[in-house]
Amino acid sequence: MNGTVLRHPTAARAHVIADLRVRLGGWRLAGTALLLLLCALQLVCLLHAPAAWMPAQVTVALGAGQETTLDGAALGLPPADGAGIRLRRDAAGNWWAADAGQGALLVQVGDTRRRAGSALLAQGQRFQLGASRFTVGSADAGAGTLGFTRGATAWRYDGATLLRDGRPQPGCPDARLPGRLTAAWNRLLPSVLGVPQPLVFGGNLDCGNRIAIAGVPAPAATVKRSAEGMLLAGGQDAQAVPLLLDGGAGKTGVLLAEREEALAGASLLQLGRTRLHLERNGDLLHLRPASRVALYREAELRLPDGVRWSWTRRDLWQWPPAATPPLAIALGLALAAGAALVLGGGLRRLGRDRTLAVTGATLLTGVGLALLYLQKTGSPAGAGIVLLAAWGALACLWLAAGPSLAGGAGVLLLAVGLLAQLELGLGAPESSWLRHAGRTGALLAIGAGVCGLMLALRPLRSHRPLAQAQVEFGLLVLAGLALALLVLQVLFGDETGVFDLQPVEFAKLTLAALSAHCLALASSAQPAPGGVLLRALRLGAPALLFLVLLAVALVQVDDYSPLVLLSVWGGAMLLAFALASRRWWLCAACAAVFLAGVGGIVLLRALGQHLLRRPASSDVSD
Repeated sequence: MNGTVLRHPTAARAHVIADLRVRLGGWRLAGTALLLLLCALQLVCLLHAPAAWMPAQVTVALGAGQETTLDGAALGLPPADGAGIRLRRDAAGNWWAADAGQGALLVQVGDTRRRAGSALLAQGQRFQLGASRFTVGSADAGAGTLGFTRGATAWRYDGATLLRDGRPQPGCPDARLPGRLTAAWNRLLPSVLGVPQPLVFGGNLDCGNRIAIAGVPAPAATVKRSAEGMLLAGGQDAQAVPLLLDGGAGKTGVLLAEREEALAGASLLQLGRTRLHLERNGDLLHLRPASRVALYREAELRLPDGVRWSWTRRDLWQWPPAATPPLAIALGLALAAGAALVLGGGLRRLGRDRTLAVTGATLLTGVGLALLYLQKTGSPAGAGIVLLAAWGALACLWLAAGPSLAGGAGVLLLAVGLLAQLELGLGAPESSWLRHAGRTGALLAIGAGVCGLMLALRPLRSHRPLAQAQVEFGLLVLAGLALALLVLQVLFGDETGVFDLQPVEFAKLTLAALSAHCLALASSAQPAPGGVLLRALRLGAPALLFLVLLAVALVQVDDYSPLVLLSVWGGAMLLAFALASRRWWLCAACAAVFLAGVGGIVLLRALGQHLLRRPASSDVSD
């Protein structure tokens, strides 16, 4: 028998499994050491952060009848914002504020915010922009309508649609697809159901919601519907394009950009993305900057006359007073969940370890929600507090990943991303950069807590695997939610997102899930029942979703870079399919195309751009 030992198939399978466990055990040990190293680097980064000072309070002293103009640096704003404010006290001692920079100044009184340099239009009021003069014929705040004239032309605006002599204007040639769809929606439905669209002055063509004014670029001024009525405001460059407002009763017109807002009863000013909480004290006005404050290496700065700062050092372990109630609620919910499991028999079915896991996961979820709430309300916890919650989340996710290589790699990438955000935030010249690391830490805690709850409560559910129809239904729901968020971004958002969210990131996650499922179908790892059309739809779902992403990118960004992303994504998907189905010839073709593309780029850069330019007349032979 030449000495060959034949193993039983069961024994061979057991040997392979044991060998795999040994390899995974080594990977697990190395991954744990790497995760601890990343957490240690985060702690070192936090402990060795450079000293940073900021104004805790800005005090402005003005006597009755005096005024001063302050730039953003004197108020604690980042100098790059170009913001400014003009403060004045009248003879009676009342404080007034006006915008004196590039950023819009908002004054909050109670729950109402009004932009400085704006005015509510009333019947009989007149205003002038360039050589055009307008007279308000009717202004109904309750119905939200405005009627005005320029010469013999009558205009009517309801907050969504502009009518010229009773008819809507044609669409503007430069209007994008979302604007055209919104305009059509507003024309078909009543103004109550319409999407608010501002009335814009400027440009050389009357179209859409725009009124042309010769020699004045748009938007030189805007009219928007507000809770108080129709609000007239200057454009982005209000100083270069003066907007005159009739003073009435024979008074001379005043520049709307210089119109002041009374600070009586005001509790907050907003310049750009910086909020200034204010408090009046006779001749003193106290301003407490928040949200986006400039940082300095030393507590020294030359300030204008009448301005004084109270310095404070950035506290990375700050515990805001508002943090105690939500964290107490989170702790109470965790204890209540644990007690409910014990009293309801969950301890017997789950065991002591899983019951403790449910309690800990509930606490971690509550802590993440509390940290996110504190950040949204403008009183975030210190970076050290957020880092403690993030470490707990990373530990929970690492335990949940188990021996999975993909799960472990994902946890390590999360730790690397948190380290990068923390380093960028600590080295930035303003306080707002740390909010990215704070948001990541809070979301990590929420996600880890939810994953821990799902894993700990798994024994209470059926052990039967999900049917393919259920999996595809879940993926369909995810895709529908991603498409709905993308539509909201097109209608109401911009390149930065919508409602402080980034729908594109959620769409990427959905795209990855769809791609993984379709690769499993294509490689026959999962059955794909149905006819040819149904199978093609199942396999082409990621491509359809990516085409929607491409359309949104083209509409929002208005460039052709998404085409490059489409080609890269398509090539990556083709390569993944080739590897999953073991079609090595297709892998070779993908590699050849990739190398040819790289070689072409290198060749063009080596030869220079003279091959692409048109030859001059002297270079062409007769």
